[in-house]
Amino acid sequence: HMVFVIEATDGNILDRDSLLELFIHTLALRADPELGGKLARWRSEVPVADIHGVLTLADVVNASLFARGVFGLQAATEEQVASVVDGLLQGEGADLFQLSPEARRDETTGRWVSPALLGHVLADNALLGGGSVDAVLGSDDTTKEEFARSVLAVLRGDEEHIRVWGLAIDVNLTSTEQGESAGPFIALTLLAVLLLLGWTFRSYWAVAVTGFSLGVLMVWLQGISNLVGLKNDQILSIIVPIAMISFGVDFAFHAIGRVREEQARGTEGSHGAFVVGLGAVLSALLVAMVSDTVAFLSNAVAGIESLVQFAIAASVATVSAFLLLGVFTPLVLTRLEERFGVAPRTRRGAWVAGVAGVLASLWAMGTVVVSVFVLPLGGVALLAGQGLVCLGLPALVLARLPAPEEPSATAPAVAGGGSPRIGALVVATTRARRVLLPALAALTLVAGWAGLQSRAAFDVRDFFSSETDFVTGLDKYDRHAVPRAGEPADIYVEANLSNPDVLAVLRDTRETLRSLDTERLSQDGQGRTKTGGGVVELLDVAGGLPDAGADALESLIRRVQEDGVPGEGEGPELLSAMKARSMVSLGGQGLADAATRLHLELRNSRDEDEVEATRAFLAPLVSDLQEALQAHDADARAILTGGAIVRVASLDAVLLAFQLSFPFALLFCLLAASVFMRSLRYGAISTVPVVLVAIWLYGFMYAVGYSLNVVTATIGAISIGVGIDFSVHFTMRFREEMEEAASRIDALRGAGAGTGQALAASAFSSALGFSILAFAPMPMFAAYGLLTAVMIMLALAAALLVLPSLLLLVTPEVAD
Repeated sequence: HMVFVIEATDGNILDRDSLLELFIHTLALRADPELGGKLARWRSEVPVADIHGVLTLADVVNASLFARGVFGLQAATEEQVASVVDGLLQGEGADLFQLSPEARRDETTGRWVSPALLGHVLADNALLGGGSVDAVLGSDDTTKEEFARSVLAVLRGDEEHIRVWGLAIDVNLTSTEQGESAGPFIALTLLAVLLLLGWTFRSYWAVAVTGFSLGVLMVWLQGISNLVGLKNDQILSIIVPIAMISFGVDFAFHAIGRVREEQARGTEGSHGAFVVGLGAVLSALLVAMVSDTVAFLSNAVAGIESLVQFAIAASVATVSAFLLLGVFTPLVLTRLEERFGVAPRTRRGAWVAGVAGVLASLWAMGTVVVSVFVLPLGGVALLAGQGLVCLGLPALVLARLPAPEEPSATAPAVAGGGSPRIGALVVATTRARRVLLPALAALTLVAGWAGLQSRAAFDVRDFFSSETDFVTGLDKYDRHAVPRAGEPADIYVEANLSNPDVLAVLRDTRETLRSLDTERLSQDGQGRTKTGGGVVELLDVAGGLPDAGADALESLIRRVQEDGVPGEGEGPELLSAMKARSMVSLGGQGLADAATRLHLELRNSRDEDEVEATRAFLAPLVSDLQEALQAHDADARAILTGGAIVRVASLDAVLLAFQLSFPFALLFCLLAASVFMRSLRYGAISTVPVVLVAIWLYGFMYAVGYSLNVVTATIGAISIGVGIDFSVHFTMRFREEMEEAASRIDALRGAGAGTGQALAASAFSSALGFSILAFAPMPMFAAYGLLTAVMIMLALAAALLVLPSLLLLVTPEVAD
């Protein structure tokens, strides 16, 4: 069942030109060789006989004109059409023909005017593959969505007098297209990160090896995800790979940076620098990997499929990133630099290396984008070519050149060997801690209060661009339909429907629903709540009686679901077979374990507060219904469901997931840090910045208007991972410096100059890269990019501005 909003370009869908164009397009749809054969047929309650697939006011007006002796819309004048429309609306009302609530009679001309109306297209579900008739985000089968889009294209035609939008007919196709539209921005993000890494370390090999490792990481992620049976949804296929760009490069920055420090200190040979440098930083990398993994796995406690998949995939990717970027990349890099030198020896060589670095970055970008967005096997092929062209070919060329001269003892430090300025900044923040810490505490209190005001919310604009037909269709529906027909909701009932007492309870409940005095539910022309009675309504229309006997009732329902209920003579069907099948679902034991539904319509369902209030309003009634049913059938149950209800329940689950996962992740990060550092004191101090980053981030989200949803909830997990990474790296470096430093201040200065420089380089490169993603047309990725960039900089600020002062508080001064 597809719903379309049909709007007139001149503001009146009821004039001849608009109705004629709509009618011609419906004829084209029925005659289409591919589409027409899959449309359903039924008899209507309006003055049109057999209906083939689509029914709108245009069909009714055309049939009414023929009844008056006029040869349809094509032969009618504007006055004749206006006369027929007036007669239909006077006799049947605007609700029956689903005109916009803005429909009115023009005071000047006396004619009816409406900017839009709804059109309904019904297709044979079996011919489209069967299964669910609802569009579910994440489905791999888009057959029905493609069919719906084809129907939309025919109904639109050349759009001379009308515009047509579908109502949520292509959620997965739109999602895929929006994800692909973010591809160039994700590509630029990766390109920026790699170029900044190359600039930081002044090394072509750093760019080439890191880019190759990122490509391998994407292949591993997709392969392992397939092996463990993860579904290929948007979060798994796009969000996780984007996150791993940040985490993977972070591992590389710290590992390569520490090796560079050892080279700058004069450690003998590149291999020796690798052994000493990686040995020094390996514990911090392991803590980061374990804490990141725990932070991601904490999302699984909520049981929400998307978050569980994110937790598993991100954990797998984090371990892979540690191995590939934290160990493999510096190992291969030092081997290559030991053989071919750290940096070019001439200006010309530097220019060649720079251009080659850009080309290697572009190739890595292409590998990742093709792997994620286009074809995984194509990504594998590009990865193989990347290894040959970006690593093998330069090595082959350089191997033919004379070996580089050994660096002299007075050679300048290699790039990435540390930053005394950052060391001085760290010391300055500790000396100003009596002013800085209270100010940051006050800021944290304000941010914490703001973060607590955030609520879980879902708006399609948080995920899809407002320019898409999907969002526009929903907006048009809100304007032209919701005041008359709200979003569907059902009280789903499973019970022994052959029991007359059960049927009596359902009948009484239907009457109770009809008599509800509330503006939260749509009402009919008599001011009663619109209520579909399910099995009770079916039996009423079909003439079945509760005392007819179980076998007779079941036979009646099966017959109606096969043939429908015909009208008198040539009159319209009283009940179509398709609708009858939607009203009752027979179980394995027939009526004894069947299901039915009481159908309602929710007003203002895009407002989560209104939906929650409606759910609370109906909850006692649903509870009473289940209790009454169980008095006659112990296994009976009644559940309030529907798109809006499920959506709000999912948002509640997201909020609960965040509330549960954050302390869970924080606790295990504390334990992991304490175990690796063999100190509960330093483990606790290292987790304080994690809390600060999360509070500041959610305070920022509230300030700029972001709500909690499945995407922003993943940012919370990433903030824990990044925050603990930065803190652990700095704390462990500080403790290492304390072994040789003359004072705590000297140790902080050394940690700031060494690890602080790696933290800053990693943070600025990742934040800049993710800032590019903030310009993506798909709001989901734009929000992810902006929030990730902000979160990374907040983590850097917590590590360099807050953590050093906290370390001073818990570390005794060096003994003389």
